[in-house]
Amino acid sequence: MPRTNPAQAGSGQKRGAADISADSEAIPRRGRASKSNINKKVDTIGESALGQAQPSVDASEADEIISQLVDISPLPRQSQSFEILSKAELKELERVLEFEATGESWRDDWTGNLALIDKEIRNPKDKSREKSPFRQTLLEWAYKDPDNAKYILHVIRFVLAKEETPIAVKRILTNVYSREPAYLEKQIRLTSYHPQVLRDDGWTTKKSTDSQPPIGGPYLIGDRVRWEHSDGVVIAYVRDPDIGDLWKALSVDRDDLHTFDLEAEEVLDAKQKFERRQQQTYQSRRSTRFAGSSDFCVDGLGLGIVLAASYSKGARPGVYWPARVVHASETNFTAGKRSSSKQKVDVIFLSPYWNADDSTRKNRVESLSENAQSSFDASPLLQIETIDASEEMIRPYNYEGLESIDMDVLRTFFGFTGLPKAVFGRFVNSHRLALALRKYAMNYIDTEVTATERATAGLFECHPMTVQAPVFPRIVLELPLAFIVAQLPHPRVDSHSIFSDNPSSPEPIVDLNFIVESMMPPACFGLPRNGNGNITPPQKVARAERIQTTPGTWMACMQGDGATKTAEISSEDFFQGLWSLNEFFARNTDMPAIASLQRTVFDLIETVRKYKEHESNSIEKRDNVLKKDDNAVTIYENWVLLKTYGEEVIGSIALDLKLTASADWRRALERLYKYLVSKSPGRNATVVLSDLRCNGHLTGEACFERSVRLPAALKAARLAGATADGPLRLILGVEDEHIKLAEWRILPKAHTTSYLKRMKSRCESAPSPESIIMLTDDSDEKGGEDTMGSKGTWSAAVCGVAAALKVTKMVVHGETVNGFCVSRPPGHHAGRSLHPMKAISNGFCILNTAACAAIYATSPISEGGLGLSRVCVIDADAHHGNGTQDILCSTYDPRFLYISMHAGGAEVNGAPSLDQDDPNNELHNLPSNPKSGGIYPGRCGDTSPHKGVLNIPLGARVTPHDVGTALVQHVTPAVDNFSPDLIILSAGFDAHKNDPMGLGALSAKDFGHITEVVCALAFKSCSGRVVSVLEGGYGVPCCRPQRAEVYCLPVVAPTADAASASGTALEPTQQSRDRPQPASLLDLGEDLPDSMDDQVPYALQRRLEKCHAEGFVECVKEHVAALAKCAE
Repeated sequence: MPRTNPAQAGSGQKRGAADISADSEAIPRRGRASKSNINKKVDTIGESALGQAQPSVDASEADEIISQLVDISPLPRQSQSFEILSKAELKELERVLEFEATGESWRDDWTGNLALIDKEIRNPKDKSREKSPFRQTLLEWAYKDPDNAKYILHVIRFVLAKEETPIAVKRILTNVYSREPAYLEKQIRLTSYHPQVLRDDGWTTKKSTDSQPPIGGPYLIGDRVRWEHSDGVVIAYVRDPDIGDLWKALSVDRDDLHTFDLEAEEVLDAKQKFERRQQQTYQSRRSTRFAGSSDFCVDGLGLGIVLAASYSKGARPGVYWPARVVHASETNFTAGKRSSSKQKVDVIFLSPYWNADDSTRKNRVESLSENAQSSFDASPLLQIETIDASEEMIRPYNYEGLESIDMDVLRTFFGFTGLPKAVFGRFVNSHRLALALRKYAMNYIDTEVTATERATAGLFECHPMTVQAPVFPRIVLELPLAFIVAQLPHPRVDSHSIFSDNPSSPEPIVDLNFIVESMMPPACFGLPRNGNGNITPPQKVARAERIQTTPGTWMACMQGDGATKTAEISSEDFFQGLWSLNEFFARNTDMPAIASLQRTVFDLIETVRKYKEHESNSIEKRDNVLKKDDNAVTIYENWVLLKTYGEEVIGSIALDLKLTASADWRRALERLYKYLVSKSPGRNATVVLSDLRCNGHLTGEACFERSVRLPAALKAARLAGATADGPLRLILGVEDEHIKLAEWRILPKAHTTSYLKRMKSRCESAPSPESIIMLTDDSDEKGGEDTMGSKGTWSAAVCGVAAALKVTKMVVHGETVNGFCVSRPPGHHAGRSLHPMKAISNGFCILNTAACAAIYATSPISEGGLGLSRVCVIDADAHHGNGTQDILCSTYDPRFLYISMHAGGAEVNGAPSLDQDDPNNELHNLPSNPKSGGIYPGRCGDTSPHKGVLNIPLGARVTPHDVGTALVQHVTPAVDNFSPDLIILSAGFDAHKNDPMGLGALSAKDFGHITEVVCALAFKSCSGRVVSVLEGGYGVPCCRPQRAEVYCLPVVAPTADAASASGTALEPTQQSRDRPQPASLLDLGEDLPDSMDDQVPYALQRRLEKCHAEGFVECVKEHVAALAKCAE
C-alpha cells in the first residue's frame, strides 16, 4: 500500500515526518493535557522504575498499545466542510512562516506541513522592516497572543485542502470547534498517534506474538524506550522500502503527547538507555532488589582473578579491570549485609586508575614509585569494592599467559579500552599482579571446591562465588606488592634489528612463592636448599656444560674455511639461537637431502649478498644488476622455493624435532628475507592501490554500497599522508597484465565457470551505462535486491581483483611492507557460485577479491603464482565472510586459515536445528526467536567446521571489549600456530558506531588498533607482510546536492468513449518534486569525479548526518595510518 514516508517530513524531533511536536520546556503549559492518567496507564504496561522492569505489554490484554495509554474517542463518521484558504490568506501565512526570506516552501507531505507550527519565527504581528531578532515557534506565539491562533488554523486549512491528506486526518482536523491554542495543539498532536491515522499510513499498531527478523518487527510494540531525554512506549511499526524498519514511540513523561520515530539501531539504543536509566534509578534509591544473581558464576574463578567493572566515579563504563575475588572467610574487609550479600561480591581491584584523585593518597605508603610520571602512578595500589554478581559487572579473566607476559598483547588489550596513554603503566601493573596471583593459586592452592564448602556460602550469608575463590595465605596477601611492582621495568617500545623474531621480549611472571621462600631460612642467608633439606653452597656451572650446538658447528663442516662473511653480516647470523634447527643440521649433515639443502642456503645467501652489494651503491648500478640477473624478482622466487623446500625436507626427516626445527627454519628464512629488503626502497613503504575503473560500478539510490565509497577511501588515504612518491605511496591504475592474470587464471580457480559467465553476461546486458540491474537473483527471482550493478560492474570487479593481485605481488617481492587495495564492489560474500553457504543473497559482492589474492599467493610459481605455502585471511567486517570461507575452506586445506570476527551467534541467529537437509546448520532461514531476528548471512558463521576455519561471533553488536578479547584469546594463538607466509585482511568498517548498518560500537581508532594487531602478528610470522582489501563500511555522508524527484502521474479520461473521441492515446505525465537537501555535503575534493552523482533517500541522509563527525573516512584514515606506522 502506498503511504507517506514518515521519515521524510517536517522538522523538530529526530524524525520530522510523523513527529510534529514542540519542545515542552519552551512552550507555556496553559491548557495542556495532564500526564497523570498517562502514567497510571503506563504502570499497567510494566513495573515501575524502582523494580525489575517488564518492558512490554501482553498482546492478549488489548489489540493496540495506544488504547492502553491514551483515551481516544472514535472518529466522526464524516469530515465537516471547511473554507479553502484565499490567495491573500495564503500569502499572509507564507509571510508569517518566512518562506521568501529562508527560501523554503510547502512540504510534499501533510505531516511536514503540520510540523510548521513548530517552526521558529519572528513575531507575526511585527511588520516593520527592522524586525526583532527574538524568535519563537508559531505555537508559542499563539499561546502568547491568542490572535495568532488564526495562523495555526490557516495551516490546518492548507493541509485539509490537499488531496493526499488521509481521510482520518481530515475527520480529526475538520471537527475543530475552538480557537484556543491548547485545543488546536491537542488536535494536531492527535494526528501523529491516532491508530486509525497510523493504519491508513501503513503502520502496524498491534503487537505481534512472534519476533520477526532482523530485530523483532511488531514484536517490539509495547517496549519501553528512552529517546532525547524522554521516556516512551513503542506504539507502531512499519517496514519502509527505503530505510527498512521503523518504530513509532509515544512519550509518557511529558505534559504534551508527542511521538518520535526510531530506526533499527536507534530502537535498540533507546531500549538500552531505558534499561540503564532503570538501573541508575535503582542505584540512587537503594532499592532492596539487586541486579546480581545468586546463581551467577564465571569461568576461571578457582584461580581467584576476574575482570570487573567499578562503580567508582572515575571509572569508565564498559572497561573491565583485573580484580581478585575476596573469599568469604576474609571477614576483616567488609561487614555482613544479610539483605544483599547473596547477590553481591567483594573484589579487590589491582592497581586501579580511577582513584588517582583520592584525597588520602598522599598519606599512603604504597605509591608505585617515588618519581611518579603521572597522577595515575601515585594512586593506591589496591581498592576493595562491593559489586553486583552479574555479567554486566564481572567477566572471566581473558589473559591466558602463565609463563610470561607479552607486552604486545597487553598493548592490544589496552588499545580497546579507550583510556589515556598515561594509564598504560597502571594497566600493565594490574596484569602483573593478576598473573602472579593466578600462578600462585594454580601451583600452591587446592582450587577444587567441595559440596561442603558450597554449603558454607549459606552459613556465611554470601554469594557462592566468594566460597569458590581460593584462600590465599596471609603472608602472600601482606607482601609489599607496591615495592615489588615499582622495581619492575617500565613498559616501553624496544628497537629491533632485522633478526628480531618478536616485536618485544616476553616478561616473566612474578613468582610470589619464590619471594616468600626467599624471606625464610636458608634462602634468607643466601644459601639454597638441597634435596635433603640441608644447606649447601651454590656450585658454579662449568662453561663447557652451557655450550650448545651453534651454527658454526655444521657450517664449518659444509664450508671448511667458515661461513660466508661480509663487513656487516655472516651466514651464521641467520641461524643464531635456533637450537633445534642447528641440532637437526648437525645430526644429519651427511644425508644427501640435508647437504643439498645447506648448499642451496649458502648459494642464496651469496646471491643476496651480491645483490645488496650492488644495491647499496647507486640506483643506476642496481638497475644494471637487475638486468644482468634477469630481474630482482628471481631472488624472491628463489627465497620462496627455498623456504618451501626446506620445510618439506625437515618434515620428512625430523621426528623428535619436526615441529621446533620447522619453526626455526621459518625464522631463519624470514631473517634472510628481512636482510634482503633491509636496504630496498620498499623496506619502510606502504602502498595504497586503486583503479578508477572501479567507479564504473553503479548501484541503486537506496543501496548502502554507493559509488562515493571509493573516492571517500582515497581521500582518507590522502589524509593519512598518501602521496604519489613517498613512503606511503598512492598508485591509481592496474596494468593489463594483472587484469589478464585475474580474469583468465585466478578467477576460474575461485568461482565456477557458470557463475563467471552469468555475472559477465548480466553486466553486458544492461541497456545503458547508467542502467541499474539486479545481478544475483536466482531462478525464482529472489536474492537480488541488495546486489545491484551496471554495465561497468564487471570491469570494476575484475580491476578490483587485479589490484589485489598486484599489491600481493609487491608485498611478497619486497617492494612494500604492506598494502591496501581500495576497490569496489566488495567481495567477501561472493562464493564459488550464487548464494554461497545458502545465504539469501550476495550482500553487495560480485567477485571475491580476498580469496583471489590468497589463491594467487599460494599458486605454484610455475603456474604464474607466488608459491607461498600458507596464507591466513582475517576478516574484520561486521558480517561473516561466507563467500571467502566457501572458496578457500569448504573443506580443510592446509594452505589456508580463515578467521572471522563478526556480529552473530546462536543468541542472535537462533539455536542450530536438527534438520537432516541442513547438517552444517548453514541455512539463513532462522528459527523463530522471541528476542531477536538474525544477522546476514546467517548461522554459517556461528560455528567453525574444521581447524582451517576460526569463526568468532560477537553477538548482536560488535564492541571494543569483545574485539580485543577475540584478538588476544583466539586470533593471536591461532595465527602463531599456523605461522602464515602472508596475512590478508578483509578490512570492513561497518562495525563503526555511526555506520548505517547499526551492528557495531567501534570507533575509528579501534580500527587502527585492529590493524596494528594484525601487523604485529605478521611481523612475528612473516616479516610484516599484510595485504588489506576493502570490504564493507557505508558511513559516507551525502556528497552531491539532491535533484528533484521525477515521478509519473497517470492521466485518466472520464470515459473510454471520450478517450477514443480525442483520437490520442492516454499517456502518463511526468511531474517533479524537490527532495530535501542534506544539512551539509562531504567534500571529497579531486577524488570525486565530476561525472559521479550521489542521490540518497532522505531517511538515509538523516542517518548519515552523524558520520560528518566520524565515519567511513576517519576509519579508513586510521587503518591506512596504522599500516604506515607498522611499516616504519
